[in-house]
Amino acid sequence: YQQWEMEEEMENNEACRLVILEIGCGQRVPCVRQESECVLDDLVKRLGLDESGDPCWYEEEECSIPRALLIRINPEYPYNQMNPHLTLPVQGSALASLTEIDDHVMALLQEHNMGSSAEVQ
Repeated sequence: YQQWEMEEEMENNEACRLVILEIGCGQRVPCVRQESECVLDDLVKRLGLDESGDPCWYEEEECSIPRALLIRINPEYPYNQMNPHLTLPVQGSALASLTEIDDHVMALLQEHNMGSSAEVQ
């Protein structure tokens, strides 16, 4: 991870995206939450991402995917106060949330492959 962090891939490639997927990291042992937030904050500073962005970018019809995104799945504390505009808070249990995400992705894939004979597994 630290070697990747030192590389300039994110800085040199506009198409490059990073998603940090954090599942079930509560506040009793905050080290994982803090690390996720620090990685995201480092990228905000290195890439000059807008720190005052709208935290509801994912609710807009014409949304653009940010270059760095923290997806935080937690039943009680899914929010990120440091960079809320680059955080997708998912309030729920890990299994239920991942199942719902998978259902949405599969529906999108099936919709995309409607005309082809390829079956999504």
